[in-house]
Amino acid sequence: MADREETMNERWTDRIARGCFLAALVCLAGFHFLVFESFGWSGEWDDFRGWEIWRVWWSGVGDFANLDWFGMQAVLWAAIHLMVLLVVASPFLVRWLAASRLLWWLTCGCSAVAMVGIVGYLSWSVWDELGLDYYRLGPGYGVLLTCPILHFIGVMFVRGAAPLARRERGC
Repeated sequence: MADREETMNERWTDRIARGCFLAALVCLAGFHFLVFESFGWSGEWDDFRGWEIWRVWWSGVGDFANLDWFGMQAVLWAAIHLMVLLVVASPFLVRWLAASRLLWWLTCGCSAVAMVGIVGYLSWSVWDELGLDYYRLGPGYGVLLTCPILHFIGVMFVRGAAPLARRERGC
C-alpha cells in the first residue's frame, strides 16, 4: 500500500507537467489561427495570422543573400523551430523525462533557450514598434509568448523517481 501511495505522490507532478505541455500545445495551435499582428493605413487593417509565419520562412529559405543569419531573425527562427519540436513531442515524453536525468537536462536547456529566444525577440520587436500608429498586436502575439513559458514550467514539474535512500527514510 505504501508503494502505491508513494507512486501516486511521485506522479502528481507529472500530471501537472503533462497539463502544462498540453496547454502549450493548444497555445501553439491557437497561434496559427489567431491574428498575430495588424498593419493599417487609412483606416484599413491588414491582418497577419500565425500560420503565415511559415510562408514567410519558406520564401526566405532560398534567398540566402537577404537572410540575416547572425542577427535577431536567426535567433527567432531557431527558437521557433526548437519550440515547435519540443511542444509537439513533450506530452508523449513525460515518462522518459522522469526516468532519465540526461534527457530532462537536455529538454530543460533547450526549453530555456527557446523561451529566452522567443520572449526576448518578441519583446524587443514590440519595444521597437511601440508608438507606431499603423501597427498593433493581435491575440496571437500573447499566445506565442505564453507557449514557451508553459512548456518550461511543465519541464520544471517533471520529477524523477526518488532515490532508494530517500524512499527508505520515507521522504
